[in-house]
Amino acid sequence: MRTISIFKTAVVSCLIVGAASWAPAATRTWQVASGNWGDTVNWSGGAVPGVGDDAVIDGSVTANAEINAVPTTTIDRLIVKNNATTTLTATGAVTVTLGGVTNVLQVSSGSTLILSNPPTVSATIIVNIASGSTASIDGDIVSAPTVAANPHRVVSNVADALQFNSGSSFAMAPTTTGAGGGFGASPTAANSSSIANGIRFKAGSTFYQGGYKDGRRPGGTGSNPFSLTAPASMVVFDSGSTYVNLGGLPASSGRTYANFVWADGYGAARTFGGGTLCTILNDFTIAKPTGLLYSGVALAPGTISSSQTPFTINGNFTIQQGGAPFTDAAAPAALSAFTVKGNVSIAQPNLFVPSANANRVYVLEGTSNQNVNFAQKSLSNLTVTNPAGVTLTSGVAVQGSLTMNGGNIVTGSNLLEVGSGVTTVGAIIRNSGNVVGNLKRWVAAGTGATGFPIGGASDAYDTTVTFTAAPSAGGSLTAFFTAGAPGNTGLPLSDLDLRQITGTQTNGFWTVSAGDGLTGGTYDLALLATGFSNPGSDAFLRIVKRATAGPWTVDGAPGTNAFPLIARTGLSGFSEFAVSQLTLSAVSEWNQF
Repeated sequence: MRTISIFKTAVVSCLIVGAASWAPAATRTWQVASGNWGDTVNWSGGAVPGVGDDAVIDGSVTANAEINAVPTTTIDRLIVKNNATTTLTATGAVTVTLGGVTNVLQVSSGSTLILSNPPTVSATIIVNIASGSTASIDGDIVSAPTVAANPHRVVSNVADALQFNSGSSFAMAPTTTGAGGGFGASPTAANSSSIANGIRFKAGSTFYQGGYKDGRRPGGTGSNPFSLTAPASMVVFDSGSTYVNLGGLPASSGRTYANFVWADGYGAARTFGGGTLCTILNDFTIAKPTGLLYSGVALAPGTISSSQTPFTINGNFTIQQGGAPFTDAAAPAALSAFTVKGNVSIAQPNLFVPSANANRVYVLEGTSNQNVNFAQKSLSNLTVTNPAGVTLTSGVAVQGSLTMNGGNIVTGSNLLEVGSGVTTVGAIIRNSGNVVGNLKRWVAAGTGATGFPIGGASDAYDTTVTFTAAPSAGGSLTAFFTAGAPGNTGLPLSDLDLRQITGTQTNGFWTVSAGDGLTGGTYDLALLATGFSNPGSDAFLRIVKRATAGPWTVDGAPGTNAFPLIARTGLSGFSEFAVSQLTLSAVSEWNQF
């Protein structure tokens, strides 16, 4: 009996001691505006969060919380909610490890988590999402200024473990160049740098480089968010997410962004480029910088010099008024494309300097109609591959080759120019599509053909001018087609073979005008009259000529027609041209005298 009594006493004593030293996992809520992490009175329940606990900063309890002297510690989850703004500071380098399973780091919509140290503390705060854990962010996280070599960071140890959802943001706001873009440095190290593809910015989320969400810039650029050697990256930008460069040195070669906004406000000359394809999944925008600089320095956009050779923008390419001038300084040794699949909008000519390299090709390759404003600049080469067509909202010139692979180029009142002078006349490679509007081409002082692939929305009205006797001076020719009845003023009249020309066809007429000093010469003219009427004999169709809106006349001699191609030879001087017929007809498409 005595042995049993002693045993019972021992068991009870152990249970009492165990109960005194063990407590279940708990939710610890921050209670004060400012204080140290390690002070028990600052947390609900009178205990500091430990292993298995949730540390909660609730805006309904403390809207603005400054938690100082954060130690290296392990907890289950860190939760910032109900519009709370929370700042974590430390007196040295610390790591807060979140060891739960799901949603171990939660920042709710409208809430903000700031990792920050006093200016005198050269140390980094790391929030480490333990291997096997995940986090989902709906609010904002800020890696605030630090004098440390590496910025404060959030570390993801598993691919896609840290996800920024629509409406959330991460701001990298250093005072020095920093490294790792807020998620780690290369090479990676467990618990201090994220692994490849560890962080995903989903559609509607934003990464701010070199400043805060409100545009404040503390004086440093920070490095790019990718950190690893391309094509590897810690960060994945999903289509619909946004990268905002407030003052950084973004990587481009071999990199993929979604929406890219360049809003550098430091007034510096920045470089951007590389030899491996840079892909913009959505829009590339050079914006007017807004916000504030440190020390009251005035905002200035600076300049951008891009040596990026292959460059694809799957959305719009925009340079806003007040944005940084963009110089495409690419000088590829072989053909290299600058591709835009959305609209092009450049606010004014001094904001864009295209590459003059003969191997640079600007490509318009959308699937819906593209509105294009290159600010009346001259491109080295231009290729249009868009079945829905391209609409010019300002004039553009092409020094080398214009390649038409599909879709119409609608100029409106603007001018599409090919070539840059009598010694650089350019070339047109037309596989499909028409220039609907004004097409200018340069002509040397020599013989030979110059073609104009002009037309309407569906029908081609090509014009070919072939000089058989060279002009005395080269210059330019501009051609366009005008739909609608050209009238019969001056008709009937006799052609050189004494046959009577009685009326013009009502589909429309061509205008070809000389400029830039082009004088003299004799030429043959061929007009492609797609959709016009054939009276039954090609010989019954003739080309007539007039001064602007004047009476119709004949110039030169009838050529050999092969309907719908109508020809005339031995002409001189340029003006308006129409297709006419020799005999009266009841066909409704012809004007009758």
